[in-house]
Amino acid sequence: MSKRSSGFTLIEVLTAVVIVGIVMAAAMQSFTFQAKTHEVISGIADSQKSLTMLSRLFERDLRNAGYMVSEFAAVCGVDNDDGPDVLFVSDSAAISNIGALVALAPNGRNGENTYLSAKAPGNPGLGSTVVNASSKSTSGNSTLTLGNRDLDTVSTYDNNGDGNNDSDYQYDVLNAQVTIAGGVILRDITAPNKGVACGVITGIRGSQVDVDWRSPTLTWVNNVDVIVIPAHVYEILPAVVGVSPPQLTRNGLLVADDVEDMQVNYFLDVDDDGLIDPGELNGSGGPQDYLATRGSDGQFLRDVTVSLIVRSAMEETETVVLQGTVQDLENHVAPAVILDGYRRRALSSTVRPRNVGAER
Repeated sequence: MSKRSSGFTLIEVLTAVVIVGIVMAAAMQSFTFQAKTHEVISGIADSQKSLTMLSRLFERDLRNAGYMVSEFAAVCGVDNDDGPDVLFVSDSAAISNIGALVALAPNGRNGENTYLSAKAPGNPGLGSTVVNASSKSTSGNSTLTLGNRDLDTVSTYDNNGDGNNDSDYQYDVLNAQVTIAGGVILRDITAPNKGVACGVITGIRGSQVDVDWRSPTLTWVNNVDVIVIPAHVYEILPAVVGVSPPQLTRNGLLVADDVEDMQVNYFLDVDDDGLIDPGELNGSGGPQDYLATRGSDGQFLRDVTVSLIVRSAMEETETVVLQGTVQDLENHVAPAVILDGYRRRALSSTVRPRNVGAER
């Protein structure tokens, strides 16, 4: 009686292995595709969330620009021709005790803060008198001595970490070192056509404030006519390869990673018709650069437009050829075309400050 062996032949086994391999390869390819798609979508969603959050932050600060200070000093900016702009916005949070204000001598000539009737023509608004001003604010660093570091008789910020508020000028100390700073906007209240100057605080020692000036210089005659106002400062720190992505900061604090560019437009409605006429759009993409020292600008300011470019956190290495071109929405020389794997989103937000338009 013959016996027959049961089982699979070698050909059948090999065929099954090939089929299983094909199925597994297809499954892995599908999984990889789905994972990459999820990564791309997540990156786009994160970029969109960042833009939404940033637009709300800019809107809040710009809406309050000029609150209880002269509209000439509501905003100040640096319109760079070869990189991101820098924006200074007067700090409304430093004003907290309006009910206790008392009208003082005109123009603050007694060395104190001055608040006259709100929005009266020529009203200097709140501001700390600079009592040792040199003949100009210089590019680079200089020291201002203030007659009073409180704008409204109440200190707002704790400058030395002792738990007590001792200034209206933003400044934080970490490990006894200057690490985080707000900004200032400076103007001559008797000569508004001089414009303003703005800079970043690098140190505070008693009534002295060290400032790294970012805008062009200003000149004046009388120290008693010069006042300084605390401000929020927005600027972008460039990427450091292998260390950190490009970062948007507010008063030296990180707001968002992967923000590659910020450009600012200023609508100066000189004829007060509500329309953007030739020469009335200053800044990125406008007919002329914005210049803080062009003094008449402050009273004509109506809208500020902030444009941002945010990229995805992760680079898609397999889509380098197809997308990832560095965008150029600036008014400066376009960068060399770079193809990378980052996804990018752009947002332009236009805000009308509530506290400008009365000093006409």
